[in-house]
Formats: sequence, structure tokens, C-alpha cells
Amino acid sequence: MAIDHVLTDGRGPLLQTHDLTKAYGGLLVTDHVSLTLEAGARHAVLGPNGAGKSTLVGLLSGVVESDSGKIMLMGRDITRTASAARVRHGLVRTFQISNLFPRLTVLDNVLVAVCQRKGGSYRLLRSVSGHRDYLDSAEGVLEQLGLIDDRWKLAEELAYGRQRLLEMAIALSLHPKVLLLDEPAAGVPGSETGVIIDAMEKLPRDIAILTIEHDMNVVRRFATSVTILAAGRIMVSGAVHDIMASEDVRALYLGRSGHARFAKSSST
Repeated sequence: MAIDHVLTDGRGPLLQTHDLTKAYGGLLVTDHVSLTLEAGARHAVLGPNGAGKSTLVGLLSGVVESDSGKIMLMGRDITRTASAARVRHGLVRTFQISNLFPRLTVLDNVLVAVCQRKGGSYRLLRSVSGHRDYLDSAEGVLEQLGLIDDRWKLAEELAYGRQRLLEMAIALSLHPKVLLLDEPAAGVPGSETGVIIDAMEKLPRDIAILTIEHDMNVVRRFATSVTILAAGRIMVSGAVHDIMASEDVRALYLGRSGHARFAKSSST
């Protein structure tokens, strides 16, 4: 049963989908999905492989074109808006696999995004010293995410977990209103996951964040609400503690291994 789950903090919605639908041939991968995120939302989308999570993020970010339904960003219909324009309007996505400029420094990776937001030329910036505001903006984001001491390193020199932080810094430097995090802890060693979660918890509170995630420690610590997708449809949506405590969710969606994992997460 699809549920239009509203996360509210007293302000108007930042992102809404209405009956969003996508099929590939005869396979319906997104089945009338309706969601609403308001400012400050911390929402996780869970589901097994093939549930439609990646397609949903693709639809929201504009990488995938919907067959029907509507996507609204701060009251603006962006259903047919190109990805780059969605970024300019305030909807920014990170990727499951890091998407960086490996041979640029950490600072330069962020400066590219700052220049994109401000409408400046990155090539010109490197030869002109009169853009202190650009540098201050980039360094401020790196400071916020604990990457300032790495700013002169090449992106490829960072440990994978810190590359994910850099990707988050790039997204944040674009001043998003809605941030889509596509499995921010994917591939990150368990010893580094805490750093990712700490960074996520420090993100500005007025940003609505939707994260696709498999790591229940990330979900439990970061998200306040959860939507579970199954076969492209919303199976259930609600507060994290309610979802984790649901025997129906454990039995019908997660199976035995998931039951144990959820039970462990909800008891810690």
C-alpha cells in the first residue's frame, strides 16, 4: 500500500512526488510512489535489490525520466526538468560510487562546485587571486566536514571513506535545499562508517535529506523516518523505531537474516 508520508516541521514541503511511475518494458520498477519531504527531514529509503531504490533516486535527480506522475521542488514542477537545472533549483545528489576528479586536490574538487554555483570560471579562478570569497566558501565546507587538513591532497590519495566525505562536501557547496545521498556508507570499511555518520549529523538542519541505505547503523543514528520499498511500491513508511519494531516488516520484507539485523539494531 502506497502511503504519502509527510515529514513536517511546520514549514511547507520542499520535495513532493505524486504517483511517480517508471517501467522498463513490462517491468514496473517505480509503482505510484508518493512522498513528501519538508525542511529538516532526515528520511531513509530501504529495500532489497530490485526494490526500485536506485530508480527512485534517478527519477528525483533527473537522470531517469518518469512515465507518469509528478515531482515538485518547493512548489515548482520539475518532472521534466534537466538534472543540471534541478541542481540550480536546489536538488543535489551524491552517488553510490564516488564521482570525483581524482587528479585534482580536495580543495579544487570543491572549488569546481563553488564556481558552478556562483557562475564563475574554475580555469580563471586558478590564475586570479582576487576570488577570496570562492576560497573561503570551499574551505568552510571542508572545515565543516573535517577535511580541511586534507585540502592539498589529491582526491585519489584519500582513503575511500574520506572520498565519500569529499563527495558530500561537493554536494554541500552547491547549497542544496534537498540532498539525495545514495548509499553514503557503501564500500566504506566499518571502522570508517562512524566518520560518515558524524558528518551526516552535522549537515545543516534546514536541508531535507533523503538517503538510500543498507547499513542499519547509519539508518538508526541518522534517520528519523523510513520508507520501505518492495517491488517498486511503498510497503510501509513511518518513524524509524516503529518500522524496526514491526514484526510484519521483519517477516514479510526482511526475512530471517533481516529480522536478526533489525532486531539487533532496534535493541542498541
